Amino acid sequence: MKRIFILFLSQLVFCCFIAVNVFSQNDPDFFVRQLPPVPLEICGESSETIESWHNQLSPKIDRMKELLSDEKIRQEDAIANGKGNQDFFNSPALQNKYKDLLDKVNEIQIKTDTKLSEISLIQSKAIIAIADKYIPILEALKKELQSARSSGKQVADIKEKTTLVVTEKCIEMSVVNKKFATSFCELIPEVISSGIRINKLRDEANKMLYTNYHFETHYGTWMDYLVYYSEKLYQLTD
Repeated sequence: MKRIFILFLSQLVFCCFIAVNVFSQNDPDFFVRQLPPVPLEICGESSETIESWHNQLSPKIDRMKELLSDEKIRQEDAIANGKGNQDFFNSPALQNKYKDLLDKVNEIQIKTDTKLSEISLIQSKAIIAIADKYIPILEALKKELQSARSSGKQVADIKEKTTLVVTEKCIEMSVVNKKFATSFCELIPEVISSGIRINKLRDEANKMLYTNYHFETHYGTWMDYLVYYSEKLYQLTD
């Protein structure tokens, strides 16, 4: 089981390395590489191993959220201190360009969110199917164990059978989670690229509204996507 665990880790690390390689030496790449390897094969692993992984991932998520919060405050200050661009309100051409920018933002965001929703939906359906498969089996074993204890019979065989079923369920869940994480890894270049593009378009739109708006979004949407991914990873071992 340990060998399977290490193999799954190696495969995912390789996948994410390939996915972020196009972003070498920039901020998105730095934050992706900060994420710890994912213990996708957790069957048989100790609670200490899982807890250690959580303890590595949690501060990374908190740090990204802190950066996003600080950046949002600075952006709101820039907007609050902005001077309205009178030319914008008097120019239908500028207004149409502004609308085109927001439409493009919406288009990119919908396209990206749809892809992420698709892989999340596949994962959710698979998890529900596995739960529906094993809940009645485990309930029956639980009742069999209670009945055996009540009548003073041996319960070792029942316990062993229950352990095997729980392990089988865990392995099936690991396959589903590995597929989700790998699918997301493969989308990372596109997701980050989309987030960067959205940041630039929104900044451009704000610069049209305010003559003294010089704020440039450094994290914004691409980091929102990375936080989403990191939180999904955190939940895989819950």
